[in-house]
Amino acid sequence: MSEPLRTPWLVAPILLFAATLGRALAAPRMMATLRLSTAAITSAAVFDAHQHLLRTLWSGRRLAAGSIDVHWDGLDDEGAPAAGAPPYRVRLLSHQVSYVWEGVIANTSAELVGPHVYRSLEPLRDMAIDGSGNAFYVVGYNEQQSGIHRFRTADPQRPSYLAHDDYRRVFAYAAADGRLAYFANVGLSAPLGSPLRDLSTFVIALEEDDGSEYGFSSGQRVGSPEQPEHFWRSAIDYQADDSGPAGARADAEPSAALRPAATGLAVQRAGNALFIAHGPLDEVRILDKRSGLLLQRLAVPGPMSIAVGPDESLWVLSRAQAGCSLVRYRSSAAQWQRVQVVRLDLGSPVAIGVSPLDGTVVVADASTEQLRAFDSTGKPTWTLGRAGGYRGADPTVAPNKLWLSAGSTYIAFDADGSFWVGDPGNSRNLHFSAERRFLGEIMYMTKSYHVAVDPAQPSRVFDRYLEFEVDYDKPLQRSWRLVRNWAPGMSRASIGDFDGFRAVVTLRNGRTYAVVPRFDSRASEIVELAAAGVRPTGTQLALGTQLYPDGSLRSATLSFGTFTVYERSLAGFDAAGNPQWSAPRVLAGVSRVLDRDPYYHDVPVAGGVNEASFPLSERGLVIFFNPGRNAGFHLGAVRPPDSTWLWRASPSGPWALTDTGGIESPDGRYDIDHGVQYPGSVVLTLGREIIYGYHGEGWNGGEANQWLHFRDDGLFVGQFGEPVYAATNKVSAAAGRAGNAFSAQLVSVHGRVYLWHNDESVHGGVHRWRIDGIERMQLLEASLQ
Repeated sequence: MSEPLRTPWLVAPILLFAATLGRALAAPRMMATLRLSTAAITSAAVFDAHQHLLRTLWSGRRLAAGSIDVHWDGLDDEGAPAAGAPPYRVRLLSHQVSYVWEGVIANTSAELVGPHVYRSLEPLRDMAIDGSGNAFYVVGYNEQQSGIHRFRTADPQRPSYLAHDDYRRVFAYAAADGRLAYFANVGLSAPLGSPLRDLSTFVIALEEDDGSEYGFSSGQRVGSPEQPEHFWRSAIDYQADDSGPAGARADAEPSAALRPAATGLAVQRAGNALFIAHGPLDEVRILDKRSGLLLQRLAVPGPMSIAVGPDESLWVLSRAQAGCSLVRYRSSAAQWQRVQVVRLDLGSPVAIGVSPLDGTVVVADASTEQLRAFDSTGKPTWTLGRAGGYRGADPTVAPNKLWLSAGSTYIAFDADGSFWVGDPGNSRNLHFSAERRFLGEIMYMTKSYHVAVDPAQPSRVFDRYLEFEVDYDKPLQRSWRLVRNWAPGMSRASIGDFDGFRAVVTLRNGRTYAVVPRFDSRASEIVELAAAGVRPTGTQLALGTQLYPDGSLRSATLSFGTFTVYERSLAGFDAAGNPQWSAPRVLAGVSRVLDRDPYYHDVPVAGGVNEASFPLSERGLVIFFNPGRNAGFHLGAVRPPDSTWLWRASPSGPWALTDTGGIESPDGRYDIDHGVQYPGSVVLTLGREIIYGYHGEGWNGGEANQWLHFRDDGLFVGQFGEPVYAATNKVSAAAGRAGNAFSAQLVSVHGRVYLWHNDESVHGGVHRWRIDGIERMQLLEASLQ
């Protein structure tokens, strides 16, 4: 029997190349002439008789006014002869669209950019005011930004950073005496094996006049000068991290008793004592505030917050089995003695402060969400804050309505008797006069991963569960106010690092509904934002199912190579006002999808922020977006009831970079290179405009922070955003930059288009971009001959 005919291994690729070349040579070569009336940014593509985009010729190219000869070789975007139906036409989009970063809301900083902007991953944890007009504050773990800051009390909206960034330290407490400011690091309890983990604890001091690190005669070095970001040249009250591989507890997290981190910090103004509470060890250590030498240990059950009175006595908030107390100590014959105990009939006192005017001790009680004041004899004098805070149904925010139990809080007195209190549940720091009159606030958003805007009521802007009212007729910094906090009405299953409204829509019954995550399952839940508070509707959405502004639900499946999008239309509402939906129907689909097609696949999912979504354009096109790492197209559209791509755009390709790490000449490509780990996020539509996000974590050693703009015919319009790099972000917030900006909303107000998006901590607020010139875009077309 004869052997089958075999093509030699070297001949096969040659034949394939020859066949492809032959098809290319056989493709028709065509030309058209267009005329630009003015210089513009242009993108051009070839379309067939059924409006299918066959070939993108160029994108984002700036051309001068005059005649343009457009040549087409007859090939499609993949180099094969175009299979579309003639006649063929070239379409050229010309425009001068601009993208204007207007700044952020939810941040009271006087400046929008630069080194004097409130921003951090975590809320302000503690504050100390020295009596000379300096306020020092700490923000805990702050990744690659400093955790230590200051402001002048006469100008509280212009903070400045101090010391240097150290992502292995957590500075949690502050104290100041007029010459030195002291800061306590409580250690970073990252998972075992993490390069971040460092449980060593210590106290450092900075000179108040120039911010330089003070050298204690009894201090010691921490870290190595060869790693300056982790080096502190003079630390006191040092406790080494013994949890590493050589430690006795290398296989488990040390218990609280084995972690003697500080739980409070205070210092005498005139005297020489520095006090450091160590709650797990039931002691307060007294050190010489200039040398750092240990002078005495006070045995105190569970010392928490501590403060020094105007008479230089020490007040300690003590938590023992018998209950909580205020314990007072005085120095006598070089020894500190207990002189007073005030039993507190409070459920959960968490912080104290002492007035420099009359010695009034103010206690923050997390159980009632109030401040309780006691005179120097321990007699109750006044209460500030509404009982229960936000535990009732009403989400309305007010200056005297506190949420102290939501995180770390503090009380810091100024020399005039006014005081600041941390309101962590509302991301605020409130300033009250000695007579408890509201004077002002410091507010900024900490790490945030979800932003929503109600398309039907765009003045309602949401960050996490906070609601802001925005007046678009005012400059952005003066346009907003915090009006509601919906978080207390959420179930525990919807509270976590990645919490927040994933969508907010007002439906045709006039009621407003929101989608919230469920961290106890891979699902989300629809709730109503009612006047009386959050009301569950009983509807849960599976991962990948989204709620859209028209009230419909959409999801998708991939089965035997066919990708199908299903829709459940809003059918009405039950007697309780819960939305009801029709049975699923096929909205759009693509048969025989290929890996290079822009359907949702090969996506590293991050906290539910880049789930598949399928928004519609004004013309009823279903928009597909792949925020993953596939080599191919990342944006596409299907025109129902077709089952083929109307167009595919945004092919994979590296962005060319400028010398400063910016993106040079963007042309609509989607970068899967430059070390990116998490590329894209979400796709949005408004009218015929399509914008998708590319936060690009890890891109070029930083974050790309880009937004790409297309029309719903597949033509590229523009790209905006500024990359973020740790080296430049450490000390200054730059215009247009944001961290992990992967939640966004497009809205139209007074004929103008705006993009809102979240920010992890680069600017500490909700960003807004204004997109100008969309209405002046021009489309030129001509037949190809």
